[in-house]
Amino acid sequence: MNNPKAKFRFKEFEVLHAQSSMKVGTDAVLLGAWTEAEDSRVALDIGTGSGIIALMLAQRFSKLNVTGIDIHDKSIVEAGTNFSNSPWSERLHAKCLGMTALEERNYFDLLVSNPPFFDAGSIPPNADRSRARHTSSLSYMGLVEKSYSLLKEEGSLAVIIPHSSENRFQKTAVDQGFYIKRRLAFRPKKGKPIERALLQYSKSKPTRVTNSELIHYLDNGEWTDSYKFLTKHFYLRL
Repeated sequence: MNNPKAKFRFKEFEVLHAQSSMKVGTDAVLLGAWTEAEDSRVALDIGTGSGIIALMLAQRFSKLNVTGIDIHDKSIVEAGTNFSNSPWSERLHAKCLGMTALEERNYFDLLVSNPPFFDAGSIPPNADRSRARHTSSLSYMGLVEKSYSLLKEEGSLAVIIPHSSENRFQKTAVDQGFYIKRRLAFRPKKGKPIERALLQYSKSKPTRVTNSELIHYLDNGEWTDSYKFLTKHFYLRL
């Protein structure tokens, strides 16, 4: 492959993402490295794109089987190739379908998603990227409601969303019956506003709730020790 940007190399796997609607980026890496799934065996990655989050989860949790779904056919082709080329090919599956097409109830231990970010009127120009990131293709309410029906009673939902949408998402999840289990506020630099919220919910009330914060960069542009620690098993430079 002549284009170096078409492939992203991690320590234990490579990701082709030239044809995917969403490229490998910080948000996906954050969610893949942060999500808790120690007791999970069957997981669903909603809007898998190139499959990066599913691959990270498969690396971290040796007993986890992950199915990545996406409505973008080129993304699923690439995700399928990435899954086949990984050390965990037998535990990874790619399917071209939307979340609403799934009929399983109380089946998954874990649902994970880097869901649509853009509200109406703020649509990116690329058609594939727009479909992948626009809330009309998968609303927060649609994601939460369907997740609740797909998850086992002890299952959990993990997402990364803009901080500006956090209150709306939190209310939607709580109204559906979810309990917040873990929260991580992500800032680009110290003193800068929170950009992203990583949220993990449970259908059952947790014994404790963890609330933490992570800063990406130091003032000199270097990654913080906390960010390095979270992602140390993935990035080649660490």
